[in-house]
Amino acid sequence: TAWQEDNVIAIRLYGSSALSGIKSAPVLIRDATATGGRFQFEGMALAFSTLYIFFALFFAVRGVVTLRPRENLIFAAFCGMLGLYQMIRNGYRYDFFEEFTTSFAAELLLLIPLPFVFYEFLIAWTEHNRPRYVLYLEGAAGLLWICTALMPFLPAQRVTTLLQASMYINLLILAGGAVAGVLLIRKIYREQKQRLQYPAIGFLIILPFVIHDMLVSAGLLKTPALFVFAFPVFLATFA
Repeated sequence: TAWQEDNVIAIRLYGSSALSGIKSAPVLIRDATATGGRFQFEGMALAFSTLYIFFALFFAVRGVVTLRPRENLIFAAFCGMLGLYQMIRNGYRYDFFEEFTTSFAAELLLLIPLPFVFYEFLIAWTEHNRPRYVLYLEGAAGLLWICTALMPFLPAQRVTTLLQASMYINLLILAGGAVAGVLLIRKIYREQKQRLQYPAIGFLIILPFVIHDMLVSAGLLKTPALFVFAFPVFLATFA
């Protein structure tokens, strides 16, 4: 019970849909403390995201001037998509878009094909055959991508719920893509051990960060997304 002389602030918060809610309870703290910590983290994440765009340009130019354009251009597309996705999530959401639902759809449209673009890079880089089950996963991801692209044109009261459902479906497909990537690297490692020695180590390093961010997206963890900081380690293993 609040005493009469106390200052009381009542805050009522609503989730954007039945599938989403408030991740953490609001607290009253100094503005400098709140904004300083948040902006410092988002600033670092944004710097890494911008770095991925430069990597995309580097591999695109490398693909044009080298004798192996396919693998370089695919990896350039992967870095560019990853960089744009992270930029939306870390500071540029409302610079690129006016509405949250549109930005959320753009996030998913960048995220859905990412594991399979990376998978195509591995196929091109190692000149390995693509397993049949990966085609099924790519087909499912392609169908989800088309459905997600059409969702912003549906009635507004349904869009956020459908986008949330698309996100959870994509998490399942992403899990399948991660498993497929592990199986492929394991198979190729046995055949090309010397070539894949360091990239395999880099993949094992970033895999926990991928799993962590998947759990964050699913709402099972309340920690910040960390993959944006781990991916440069994987890039270094290709150097």
